[in-house]
Amino acid sequence: MTNRAVKKNVKNEVSEFISVISSNQCARIRIDDIELIEQEGRRVHVVTPEKDYTFYESMAAIVKLLANRGFYRPMKGMIINLDHVKDISGFYVNF
Repeated sequence: MTNRAVKKNVKNEVSEFISVISSNQCARIRIDDIELIEQEGRRVHVVTPEKDYTFYESMAAIVKLLANRGFYRPMKGMIINLDHVKDISGFYVNF
């Protein structure tokens, strides 16, 4: 395998993490651990079983990162990971 082929394969791989940078923290969040993403104004809240993260990012950018990964966007300001959903009742999502 040539170096060119290796570089091409690396570019085509899908990232397993998203990077979060805010005023007081930097973190890598495993995409499979994300339960819910909510937008509040310009801030985005990412909820995982262990910790919640808040940072500034556009929902459009996050949607691109999570495309074809089992996430659903039921409304403009929310993205849910269908792998973590136990049930949905009206406007309530239970994880």
